[in-house]
Amino acid sequence: MLIFRRVLATFVLAVALPYLLAPVYRFPPPRQFAGTALWNPYAHTSGTWQRTNLHAHGRSWGGLTNGTQLDEDVVRAYRQRGYAVAGVSDYHWIAAQHGIDTLPLYEHGYNIAKGHQLAIGARSVEWLDFPFWQGRDQKQYVIDRVGAAADLVAINHPNTAYSEDDLRGLLEWLRRRGHPIAVRLVKGAYWDTETMHAIERGWPLPVFAEKWQTDASFERMTRQLLDNHHVLYPAIASHNVRSLAHAIALAEMRDERSLGNVTMSSRIVSRST
Repeated sequence: MLIFRRVLATFVLAVALPYLLAPVYRFPPPRQFAGTALWNPYAHTSGTWQRTNLHAHGRSWGGLTNGTQLDEDVVRAYRQRGYAVAGVSDYHWIAAQHGIDTLPLYEHGYNIAKGHQLAIGARSVEWLDFPFWQGRDQKQYVIDRVGAAADLVAINHPNTAYSEDDLRGLLEWLRRRGHPIAVRLVKGAYWDTETMHAIERGWPLPVFAEKWQTDASFERMTRQLLDNHHVLYPAIASHNVRSLAHAIALAEMRDERSLGNVTMSSRIVSRST
């Protein structure tokens, strides 16, 4: 019994320690965007655009993560599909430092809310995380810690979703812009979490209440993306076989020569039509 109590006390202390270390930030109040145009940081750059992927998983940690292929096989698959940069971002593992021909990347995060960060240009791995609840202070602290040993930090799969109205607004902006960008449609990340948070706080449900509604919306937006492939680079991602099969079937019904920029992916397997 004494040994059990000591083990339990050690575990509780290890879990609580990151929360005790986190500073309290003084964030400025939010402000609305204002102006007549969106700022483009690349407007005056020169050089050649390159087809790039920065977030894919290979097999790591003895198969405990969701990657099923070797890192070098992931890189080879992307290169065969015309990618100039084939990123492998295993969890807390910088594949580039272990002989893999990729950028120094890794995905940070081991918490129950699946809040993950992508460390780009990583020099070392940051191991601190908050395994349970995370507020703004904890999230900012993680970003600061990860960014201290990386050139850039990106937030992976944030808990927001585009509706069909949002997508229509994005398409209108792209038509005015005149230069395509990549738009990735992803389904099924945090339906349970979003639903539980909304119910707990008495908020309106931000996601569809039924799975069939989510599937139907995803398929309608898939059609929208493929119908507008001339103003964007569609990327369709899902762990659902039906959703990918629907997207592939739609793409194959169109002129394949004009759809060379369409990417389908499920986990780390990427298929270009």
